[in-house]
Amino acid sequence: MEQHFTSVLNTDPTVYEEQQAFTYPEEVDYRPPLEADPNKKSASIVFQFIKSLKIGSDLSQIASPIQADKGKSGLEYGAQCNRVFDSVINIHREPSAAKRMIQVVHAFLAPRTYIPLPALNGPTKPFNSVLGEHFHCHWNHSDQSQTFSVWEQISHHPPISAFYTWNQRNNFSMEGTAKVAPIFWGNKVQVAFYGLVRFNVFLPDGTKEVYQISLPSPTAKGILLGKSSFELSGDMKVVCEQTGLEANLKFKSGNVVKGEITEQYEREKNGAKKTKTRTIYEIEGSVISVCHVINVETKEKTVLYDAQTMENLQMVVKPLAKQDVMESRRLWHHVAYNIKKQEWEEA
Repeated sequence: MEQHFTSVLNTDPTVYEEQQAFTYPEEVDYRPPLEADPNKKSASIVFQFIKSLKIGSDLSQIASPIQADKGKSGLEYGAQCNRVFDSVINIHREPSAAKRMIQVVHAFLAPRTYIPLPALNGPTKPFNSVLGEHFHCHWNHSDQSQTFSVWEQISHHPPISAFYTWNQRNNFSMEGTAKVAPIFWGNKVQVAFYGLVRFNVFLPDGTKEVYQISLPSPTAKGILLGKSSFELSGDMKVVCEQTGLEANLKFKSGNVVKGEITEQYEREKNGAKKTKTRTIYEIEGSVISVCHVINVETKEKTVLYDAQTMENLQMVVKPLAKQDVMESRRLWHHVAYNIKKQEWEEA
């Protein structure tokens, strides 16, 4: 496999530099406006492919036409959907456990504002990463610290990836594995995630908090009929055993999100202590617009994030010519470059 991909790579650093800017333009806002596919022939090919699918088909097991690919590896797409914001860099200094939970919810919800799209006017499928492929990137923060992230494909059939993200100065890390299963349901495709994601916070007193996270499913609707869109659906859950706090969010049609953060407390009745649960914060809003957090006791309403104005840090990836042959962008460069040019035969 490595020899095959090495053979199609152009090893001239000058050519890499010329092609890199064209293939991988800077994506500061991560949500560029979509344009309709000018290639009607390629759109027709994708449409015919969709019509040939059976209900319940796992698309990760089916070879799709090259016109359906968005020109990025699944590992890079995973890193984009789990990118890091400045809002989380001081989490280990936050004295309130409830506010730390809010920061963790923000850390996993805000990056997913990148996923919903108003219409499916272009290709949305990333490349199926190959066994041994890896992707490296980092983000530069306002406090001069850096968050690094490494993704690797640890299984091809079924497709399973693993990642580790860390910021040594600010005492937090993320880790996880994910099996991605895009399932075709006729007029929609739902991408299910199976695996485990953890967010670790190392506090000043030497203790460690571990937040276990289950993530919502991206869903492409209106593939064949009606208005097309790309939304989040299902539930997102964040649990911290050390604090007893739990966040539960539900995603509904129209990119509406609603949820709550609960805490456990003890209540004594008839001489016996019982553990009860109560809601301390409510979360409501839009995935792609403004999302709020409401303090149940004080009724204070604050902005969790505003997707239209929040600052997205630039994901930094080293130049193609300096990458290992199994790093995602270099591995897929020949294909991604020709997809960008719409040279389908060459891709």
